[in-house]
Amino acid sequence: MEVLRFVVALGIFLFGAYFTGKLRGVPLREAFARGAAQAPGALSPAAALSSALCGTLGVGTVLAAISALAEGGPGVLLPLLVGTLTGCALKYAEIFVTMRHRQSGLAGPLAALQERAPCLARAYALLLLPVALLGMGNLAQVQVLSEALARGAHLPRLAVGFGVLAVLLPLVRGGIGRIGRAASLCLPAAGALYVGACALALWRLRPALPGALLSIFQGALPFRPELFALGIARGLFLCEAGMGTSAFAHGQSRAEARVQGALGACEVLFSTFLCVLTALLVLATGVPLSGSAVEVALSAFRAAMGPAGGALLCGMLAFFALSTLPVWWFYGLQCARFLRSGRLAEALYTAAFLAVAFLGCLFPLTAVWRFADGFNLLLALPCLAMLFLYRREVVRGGPAKKRK
Repeated sequence: MEVLRFVVALGIFLFGAYFTGKLRGVPLREAFARGAAQAPGALSPAAALSSALCGTLGVGTVLAAISALAEGGPGVLLPLLVGTLTGCALKYAEIFVTMRHRQSGLAGPLAALQERAPCLARAYALLLLPVALLGMGNLAQVQVLSEALARGAHLPRLAVGFGVLAVLLPLVRGGIGRIGRAASLCLPAAGALYVGACALALWRLRPALPGALLSIFQGALPFRPELFALGIARGLFLCEAGMGTSAFAHGQSRAEARVQGALGACEVLFSTFLCVLTALLVLATGVPLSGSAVEVALSAFRAAMGPAGGALLCGMLAFFALSTLPVWWFYGLQCARFLRSGRLAEALYTAAFLAVAFLGCLFPLTAVWRFADGFNLLLALPCLAMLFLYRREVVRGGPAKKRK
């Protein structure tokens, strides 16, 4: 597992560095391009970005850095940051390619891979389905949600399970259109609330910040391959760059491919920003990193903001988890349709997704994060192959030249 993690992490980093150099940095200015050609799509660019962010953020944004800190110490944050920053160009590339090659009823990496390597398209779909059902798209989210609400709000796990179904059912019935509208309405307010709360807590803890920052640099030296691999892997889990998953949501946009690709790079930066805020808060409070990531996060927020901090974290974890679930249901649905078209296959997949979400709230599973990590790394392999096949197209169709 460690060898696979290092090899895939190195591949993601090298691809990210390659596209960063070829695109002359991170092409963020393309997100503000005017007069770009419109493409057919169900969502506005902002709604597609909000949907992708909901799928990317999840509980991993809050807990990925904490689990990495517990496993590798403060120094793991530097390779995590390097990985996510190079992931900006990687995210741009995968969205650009998939939007250029999307077909009717077929989006994301599936369409691009189907053109050049159908066997890889099938492998990608077969790998994404367990991630959507049993990994970071479903089970990992509800496990953290039920634990947080059971510990922080003292809610019975059964009540949490029924609450999850009550949120999921109307969104699933409305499809990506309803999911996108709900995401564009709720995500900005929730993101602003979390950023504001973390900023206030860090202001209160400002005397401890220099020591926290120093521990990060001291822990990163000397260079250790295993620490580098851990940081890149957690960065992958955090922003999903190199996995191609958020391209399913971005692919529903009406924007031109390079514009939506630049919005995808902004998605990476926002996810990373929230992760760094959380990690700094944990380090500044000095809470022990033993125990589950949920316990550490609750202790840190309570130490920084009192009982209100624990309530706030529970609310934010609930929002992140519940907003992630319908987006990942949509991702998995695209793969179910690709592998087996027909309403019966879609109905069976949806029923399985809802059942896993409900039962996952009731029965704690300690191995779910290790399972999620392993499948995330495997999912990156066909996506990186897609980027290699279309690398010249990404470079040729990169940032538009400035008009004189």
